[in-house]
Amino acid sequence: MRQCRRKAKLVVALLLWSVVGQGAAFVTTPRVSKTIARPGDTLHFDLWKPSGLSSRRPSHLHETFSREEHSCGGATICRQLSFEISKQLPPRKKKRRQPEPLLQRLSFQYDCDILQLQQQQQQQQSHVPTEKQIGVILIHPIGVGIGKWFYNRLLESLDTIYHQQSKSNQTNTNLIVAAPDLLASGTAANPMMYAKDADCIPLTDVSDMPFLRVNDWAAQIGRLMANLERDYAIDEWCLVANGGCSPIALQVAQQSVQYQRDKLFQQQQQPQSTSSFESHFFQRPDEDITKQAKLDKIQKSYKTLCGLTGKLFWWYALRNDGAFIQTFSERNLVADAANLGDAWTRNCVATARMNQGTSRFSTFAFLAGSLQADGCRDSLLTLRNSGVLVDLIRGRDGRRNRAKSWFWQRKKSKTKSTIQRETLQQVLQRNGNRGNVIEVGGRISLAHEDGPGYAKALLEFLARPAVVETTR
Repeated sequence: MRQCRRKAKLVVALLLWSVVGQGAAFVTTPRVSKTIARPGDTLHFDLWKPSGLSSRRPSHLHETFSREEHSCGGATICRQLSFEISKQLPPRKKKRRQPEPLLQRLSFQYDCDILQLQQQQQQQQSHVPTEKQIGVILIHPIGVGIGKWFYNRLLESLDTIYHQQSKSNQTNTNLIVAAPDLLASGTAANPMMYAKDADCIPLTDVSDMPFLRVNDWAAQIGRLMANLERDYAIDEWCLVANGGCSPIALQVAQQSVQYQRDKLFQQQQQPQSTSSFESHFFQRPDEDITKQAKLDKIQKSYKTLCGLTGKLFWWYALRNDGAFIQTFSERNLVADAANLGDAWTRNCVATARMNQGTSRFSTFAFLAGSLQADGCRDSLLTLRNSGVLVDLIRGRDGRRNRAKSWFWQRKKSKTKSTIQRETLQQVLQRNGNRGNVIEVGGRISLAHEDGPGYAKALLEFLARPAVVETTR
């Protein structure tokens, strides 16, 4: 009996490690040989014009703003939004001849914290003009019970430090900071399904929760940005992606740049460049057949996790009021256990139990490799010398969480590779995306561990001139 308990605990530990531990590192392509950034790296995308997001809207996506909003404490306003998307749902009854998956319109309602930071009135009347208004989107990592609350400390620190700098005339930029719950996470884990008579009914069978991919979350962020442009005069955009959700921010930037380029090429009638993105961090592009095989494998893993295995994992992670989450987080996520605070585990457990625990499906999609299915190569190729800047915020504690189980170990190659590997900073600089680095306190969960340091780093990046130094 003891041996069975130990095995069950080991399986849950391995699953939770991949959710929380790896989720804080930069996501690589599925076949990459090593992570391209140490744990704790955060990508910061900024300084591109908003045109291209508000004017393009795919036919299968819908976004509406709700008028319901309330204060979340301090200067932060919590706005209730809804996002509609068409997804294929699997048939409920198993038959010999499986029918085609049904295409259903699903409506996700979610909360979004919005913090508006404006210059002091006395400064606006002074000789220092306000140059621009920047919109900032905070994309939280995906994990057990993680939601927009992950950025609560950062929002408080941004509010305090921004007004301190504003009083001393150290900044002349207005900020609109938004922290939404991603689809199938937090408050966005209770979708409604449109019936044939156009009525919206709850998705009663949670096993029908759709398999989400990077383009679904990127579409949510893109429509949120487009609607914020209607309410606020946004001059430039900045995306902050903590953890494995970096491909989401990359794809949002890619879509905006690609749209602007398509319009330019249509006007000038010039052929687009077909050059490829080469880096030792990324494998060569796979053929379409190989990609489809990988996607089928990922979807099969997702289906497995949605069964008994995932239920046991979720139960064990939340038992005893999240005692395992607390212990695991102290050992693997933070530089100092005191950095977690009293609310970390409580927020994780409360968020994970919302809507009968349906937020687990976003975690299972992440575990299955949904964020790694599309990779980052195409996005980085599109962003090459595009004017989009990609910077890094790193934790001073550079310890890596080494897997101790044979399950995560790979066979060591007998032949030593003579290829000199680039750092992530070198890759970004060579790609024309600046690639500056600022270190803050903490290890992996930087925005939660060191809110003031993270806020200062973010404001410093926004204040730096858009100068790119390319290295060859």
